[in-house]
Amino acid sequence: MVFSLPPLRGEGRGGGLPVTDYTSAKRSDTARYGRFFHAMLDGGVFLAASQFEAAFVSLAHGASDLDEAAAAARRAFVKSR
Repeated sequence: MVFSLPPLRGEGRGGGLPVTDYTSAKRSDTARYGRFFHAMLDGGVFLAASQFEAAFVSLAHGASDLDEAAAAARRAFVKSR
């Protein structure tokens, strides 16, 4: 499965602030995204290698795919802290 998420913003690096331009995107926690990316790969979900890329859910993804990806994301968010 391939999905995309907004850039992860860690506490102390602009956490909680929206990404609206290049300057605010640079505050994104790229190391945390790397940990999240690899945790998602371990869970069978393939994301864009860079948090600044995009991917899209397609009609090929069914409800069970989305449930599986959501479960993998919950585990990956915990592992990426």
